[in-house]
Amino acid sequence: MTGGAPPPPVVITMMENIGFDVSHLCSLTEIHGPGVEMKDPIKMENVEWDGTSIGEIMFRGNTDMSGYLKDLKATKEAFLDGWRQSGNLVVKHTDGYIEFKDRSKDIIISGGKNISSIEVKTAIYSHPAVLEVALVARLINIWVNHRVHLFVSFGMKMLNYQLASMINDR
Repeated sequence: MTGGAPPPPVVITMMENIGFDVSHLCSLTEIHGPGVEMKDPIKMENVEWDGTSIGEIMFRGNTDMSGYLKDLKATKEAFLDGWRQSGNLVVKHTDGYIEFKDRSKDIIISGGKNISSIEVKTAIYSHPAVLEVALVARLINIWVNHRVHLFVSFGMKMLNYQLASMINDR
């Protein structure tokens, strides 16, 4: 079992190839039970189970906190219409499978486009020369863009332009 950011598919495959059955859990591990929904955070409506409509996992119920102690501002930021926001962006497929897309705070904005940090890391990890990837984005106040820094360790020789070419092809 793994939690937090989803491992890249290549890592899960490698683990399964050596005999591990990997399950990924995401969101707030202290939350469980009823009152878990996937909602559009603007309209506050449940999103379709179509595998493409992105929603945020939200919680409501007696198994969650009612707010932050003596911090009304943080409480208001954490809740929306009585629902606790997780920041986890997901799609739900017709068979009920929930696919984690990214954390809302980890989305990279560049040139007016939203880019999933998970998709970038997954694309890089798909190359057999890559051992590890870390991606760090820094907000640039001009145009509300992010400058992205990639840290990649390789298990075999690979040139930067080869990695860039592979990513651009995806």
